[in-house]
Amino acid sequence: MIPRILLPCLCLLLATSCNKDLLFSKVENTSINNFEIFWSEFDKYYPYFELKKINWDSIYQVYRPQVNEKTSDKQLYEIFKNIALCLKDGHVNVFTPLGTIQYTGWYDKYPINKLDRKVFLKKYVPNSNSNAIFDYGYTSNKIGYIAINTFDGGEHEFEFIDSILIQLNRPSKLIIDIRNNSGGYNSNAAIISGRFTNKTQKAYCTRYRSGKGRNQFTSWQDYNNYQLVKKPYLNKVVVLTNRGCFSAAEDFLMLMRSSANCSFVGDTTGGGSGNPTFRELPNGWYFRLSTWQCIDRDGNFCESRGIYPDIAVNIKAKELKLGIDAIIERAISILSKE
Repeated sequence: MIPRILLPCLCLLLATSCNKDLLFSKVENTSINNFEIFWSEFDKYYPYFELKKINWDSIYQVYRPQVNEKTSDKQLYEIFKNIALCLKDGHVNVFTPLGTIQYTGWYDKYPINKLDRKVFLKKYVPNSNSNAIFDYGYTSNKIGYIAINTFDGGEHEFEFIDSILIQLNRPSKLIIDIRNNSGGYNSNAAIISGRFTNKTQKAYCTRYRSGKGRNQFTSWQDYNNYQLVKKPYLNKVVVLTNRGCFSAAEDFLMLMRSSANCSFVGDTTGGGSGNPTFRELPNGWYFRLSTWQCIDRDGNFCESRGIYPDIAVNIKAKELKLGIDAIIERAISILSKE
């Protein structure tokens, strides 16, 4: 079973399985070849060896001698697991019949910082409306609320944000909740963020590996907030965050920095910015790996560090048991004073 945090990737994985990657289709299916391809693809394309202080040659020296013609699938799986987890990258995964290899330390070692969805909505957003992507309505004190649960899906599904703002009568104050949003497509993040600013400006920069050296990269390319609309919502916005925010959800936050009336409340995000791509091994296993480096407009890396909130709030264990969400309550307090 593919975990929830990898569901955005599952659609892409199924799509690629229908159009086989021909790169290694003629390579003999042996444990040695599978290992060499696995290690070499990271060696060529993975962008974060230096930032994470990983000696990739040492990884080879440790694990290559463990692989031979008699290495079983189970043994190879364990070797790949050890290698993949050492990268501590939520965008690095191996999909096999024996199970999915994934690093979850970016979120499961930290406070949850969000109530159960049904409990939360019943208490804080009574009479809310929901679909596969959004929960929306008003808090009990008439502050607009929109939860964005994923950035996976078609662009037309995210353009529904316009209808939501109309249904909420374009409230004077708004909370956007992206807690536990593990990502999807940055183009969808741009659609949403473009409704909340009237300025096109740099949000973040990216670059790819270039050349044989692991520290050789293309020049930085700016990514701007480009999905602007004629009548953006420019009132006060508070965005709620936690460690479950990852990948395109973090792109969204960097894009939302373009809004002068926006602030972030909650916990630091998960720290995943790799723009992953898929590869298929001769044995039919798939893996994915990060391919670019990403920095925010101030030159700060998001990878492994996350995006810090403007106001840090954690929900205490006692509060969780009592059904109290200290993060949204802080946001309501802030907006009520505006």
